[in-house]
Amino acid sequence: MALSYSNKVMLAPMVRGGTLPTRLLALKYGAQVVYGEELIDFRMLECERVVNPVLDTIDFISKADHSVAFRTCAAEKDAVVFQMGTSDPERAVRVAKVKLAGLAYLVSGSPTMIDSNGVRCRLRLTETWCQCRC
Repeated sequence: MALSYSNKVMLAPMVRGGTLPTRLLALKYGAQVVYGEELIDFRMLECERVVNPVLDTIDFISKADHSVAFRTCAAEKDAVVFQMGTSDPERAVRVAKVKLAGLAYLVSGSPTMIDSNGVRCRLRLTETWCQCRC
């Protein structure tokens, strides 16, 4: 199922503003699509996916500094858009399949690629497959 932007209320992408509490608050007040902060593919590759039973979340924890790079939960499963900065489609798909399987939507693209070539990659993620349109 493709994510539809038609007639939707959205929380737009924001630097340091697309964290889980902000996304959940936006959903509570009527947003239908919420964007997380953009994370770089290399950072996601060095993260460990951890189920957090205390918060009932899925956390992506940096192995380097033990910080939470990305956190999500079931309440936003069909509404969250994960943004990944990348310049390598193969690496992006690897992150999507290995790290992000089961999350809702991923929008990926290098700002340089977007600016110079108009390239933007959208991946739909489910438990079993990753579809890529670039």
